[in-house]
Amino acid sequence: MDFIPKGVMYVYKFGSFAHTSLVLDEDGCAIVQLHQLPSMRTSSQSSRCILADVSILSRLGTLYYVEDHMNKDTSVRFTIPTQHVLSWTVTKATKQPQ
Repeated sequence: MDFIPKGVMYVYKFGSFAHTSLVLDEDGCAIVQLHQLPSMRTSSQSSRCILADVSILSRLGTLYYVEDHMNKDTSVRFTIPTQHVLSWTVTKATKQPQ
């Protein structure tokens, strides 16, 4: 990802998004489970899952390139095929009124 500046990725919405959540289908959840990531949330009522508070480094082409933090010292980067991402959101901090 070093060959495309982060600013360009962000401006054109190709990636470089921090604090995102991804809603994944059953196959996407299986990929995340294999990585044993602590940020995955599942529902007993659905085969879908949420991968919370991760960074989308890139969503160019047919893959999402995602980074998750295992703990404060260790992160893992991996790919998820686009067809397994049902939705994604970005959480932005809002200013508190003064």
